[in-house]
Order: sequence, then structure tokens, then C-alpha cells
Amino acid sequence: MKLYCYSTSPIDFWLGAITGEQLFKAMWDSCWQDWDSLATACKQVGELKAQAEEAFKTIGWEGDAREGPFYFALPGDNNLLIGYIVKQDNNGECFIASPVPMTHLEGLASQVFITA
Repeated sequence: MKLYCYSTSPIDFWLGAITGEQLFKAMWDSCWQDWDSLATACKQVGELKAQAEEAFKTIGWEGDAREGPFYFALPGDNNLLIGYIVKQDNNGECFIASPVPMTHLEGLASQVFITA
């Protein structure tokens, strides 16, 4: 999955972001006991998290978190796309991974990295 990853100054107001626990509950509630869909969604979220954290390390993430990780949704063609964000403990820098470009962040981000 291609991710657009950004390193930004601290974010302190998290309205609109949800925790992993909230995301998995929402996935459970929306899958209506379709276990295959739930398993696929869980796998995709796990892959997003792993890929994002690996990419974050290339742009300065030290691997810790003061707040988060959090997830956020963006509109896609016929579904919502999920992004990932974490606030580093040391200096509060935030690392954001999105499946679509977030051009409004490009001027604010200290570093940008696009995964293959």
C-alpha cells in the first residue's frame, strides 16, 4: 500500500481521531458478523500500522509515543480510507501516514516520505 508520510509540529487537539480500540469496535459493529470481512479489515489495519511505523523511522520517529496512536478516515471511491498518526514523546513531533496525498501538510511538514 502506498502511504504519504509527514512529520509535523505537535498536535494537541485530537477531535476526529480515534484510538485503535475504537476503530476495532467500529469494524466489529459494521461487519455484521461477516468474519471474513472483519478478518480482512483487521489485517489491513495491522499492515497500515506496521508500514507507517517503518516509514516514520525514516523521517525521524524514535519509536515512542506521548499520545496515540490514532486513526483517521478519509473519503475514498466507495469506502473510507484509514490513516494513522502518532505523537512522539521526545519533542511532541507528530507523524502522519495517509493513503492519499495531504497537500495541505506539505508546506507544514518538516519531512515528507512516500512509500512504494
